[in-house]
Amino acid sequence: MAIIENRSTTEGDVLIIRTEEPIVGLVSLLGFTDQTVGETPQDYFRKEFRYSVNGGLTYTPWVELTSANIMSANVSKKDNFIIEYRYIRVGNVGELAFENILLNGQFEELNYPIYDRLPFSDFFPIKDPNVFGWALNVLEKLYQKGILPDYVERLETGAVDEDEDFIAFWNSITEFFAILVYFSRQFQNLHTNTTLLRLFVETRGLFTCDTQDLEQLNFLASNLYDEYRKRGTRQINLPKSGDVPVDGELLRLLCWEAKDEFIFALTKRGEMGWCLGNSSPMYTGADEIVNINKSYEFTREVLDLTKYPLINSNDITLEQKNGISMMKLTTSGADAGIGNSTETDKLIPIDSGLDYMLMFRVIAEDLTADLDFGVVVFNKDRQIIGIQSIVDGSISNMFFENQGVNQADVEYWVRGIIFNSGKALNSSDSLPIGFGNNLRFVEGAEYILPVIKCSNSTKFINSIDVRPLALPISRGVLTPKNFTFGYFENNGSLNDDDAKLEINSKLISYNQFIKIKWL
Repeated sequence: MAIIENRSTTEGDVLIIRTEEPIVGLVSLLGFTDQTVGETPQDYFRKEFRYSVNGGLTYTPWVELTSANIMSANVSKKDNFIIEYRYIRVGNVGELAFENILLNGQFEELNYPIYDRLPFSDFFPIKDPNVFGWALNVLEKLYQKGILPDYVERLETGAVDEDEDFIAFWNSITEFFAILVYFSRQFQNLHTNTTLLRLFVETRGLFTCDTQDLEQLNFLASNLYDEYRKRGTRQINLPKSGDVPVDGELLRLLCWEAKDEFIFALTKRGEMGWCLGNSSPMYTGADEIVNINKSYEFTREVLDLTKYPLINSNDITLEQKNGISMMKLTTSGADAGIGNSTETDKLIPIDSGLDYMLMFRVIAEDLTADLDFGVVVFNKDRQIIGIQSIVDGSISNMFFENQGVNQADVEYWVRGIIFNSGKALNSSDSLPIGFGNNLRFVEGAEYILPVIKCSNSTKFINSIDVRPLALPISRGVLTPKNFTFGYFENNGSLNDDDAKLEINSKLISYNQFIKIKWL
């Protein structure tokens, strides 16, 4: 055996180790460390090195590999530095193996402000190995005789900086053309390039966001007409799920994230305008508009307990009461209800700059004072944070605790408000039910979890609502057919006015009207 991979057994065997990519920004060399296996005073490697400052076009002569010789190398941070090592086997006894070598040096990052402003920088850095390889290949052909005229002289002194002016001039030309060549090659496989694929989709009229990955962009490119078909339907605001790996187009326009507040509420007949028993023209409250509700079900009834973050689910059942399905809490010394903070998949996203109303209806079988009503607040990382009392600013997440109603078997409406984080304190604040006080968000609030529970009685709960406190306009809208409210956080590239124009002109149906509250 002579040489197999990194091992040697015969005297005179030569191992060549070479850096494949040039090092740019090298200021000075400080030494080296290497590791071999099997060396003895009789059997060892004679170690040499040489280096190039122009990417491998010309090299210095081979010299002994020592720290002193390494440190004496003449390098500059603008150089395309490449180093080669030569390990020559001395002796015939046993097997020697090369493991690794580490070159120590001082490095400074180079800036390319002009290139960074060019469109090429969106696809590859200026020192991309493919660009360097193409430029060096062509430069080597120019450096040899036969292409350029003979009167363009080359030196043959063996100096490391030999023909520095020749190489600097022609390398600038070959590198420029290498950039153009490699840029054109980006179009060969459009489906593997995120930047080009995003441009392909956007030039065909679809909205995307920087958060869309390659898989999602390929899905959009393969389903262009299906995405057009979704416009004017509720599919534009559906998050990705199941067989659809990408968010709806409205969500992509806004660059929506799961923590962002997002309400896209189409109103029903009677919820807007002047409709006796349903809507007053000067009223701005958001209650009784079904689709603005952010809670777990859109009906007055409680129909599916699995949608709720239940506390002590064994004491909670569904039961008909007054002709509707309600959540029945039957407790004896232990809490039961809504508000299990460990079920973080059931958190409700909010915006701390907006006022919210939490409401429910309760029927008590007796007058036991054990009803608790509050909220648990979470930050963007779904970690519990504090919330303040609007009365004095103290940390408290409960509207009230251990309260009872005045009459049994009578339905009571209970409402609490969480004011935005900038709301002024109000020492006379209280809930409409006659006890307790409202709350105020702190900065960093991103999610909430309603808390409604009792501990030693039987109570029936229904109509659980979480919604913004007020509409962006009064309900006195003439001919309000297909009127829609939007509460949006705009993280996209378009400003609010342009985003609204695109929503009106492309995403919603021609007979739909939208009023947006930008958050």
